[in-house]
Amino acid sequence: HEYGAEGVGLFRTEFLFIGNEQPPSIEEQTESYTELLSQFEGKKVVIRLLDAGADKPLSFLTPEDEPNPALGLRGLRTLRQHMDVLDGQLEALSRADAVTNADLWVMAPMVSDEHEAAYFVKLG
Repeated sequence: HEYGAEGVGLFRTEFLFIGNEQPPSIEEQTESYTELLSQFEGKKVVIRLLDAGADKPLSFLTPEDEPNPALGLRGLRTLRQHMDVLDGQLEALSRADAVTNADLWVMAPMVSDEHEAAYFVKLG
């Protein structure tokens, strides 16, 4: 931001999750997202929800026997099977958005068809 950034084109949330045995708490996530959003008041910030899968394994999410790690169970499909993680991220983002003035956009990872897109839209 101090160098004239007009916003954030894509903020990947994996860094909050990688190396952990369990997902970060809603409070931990809220703190991180609030810190980011507060740096971009009035500017667009696109945050992508957790994109985990066999290619980026997380012990609390990723099945070891994924037959197609590149396109199989990952992204939104993984999050749908772990609603606690999805709900936690969305709640943390909502809390951070409520106390900042950035233009927050939330992106779903690896949406592969119109049914997944419609599912994600209904969450909002």
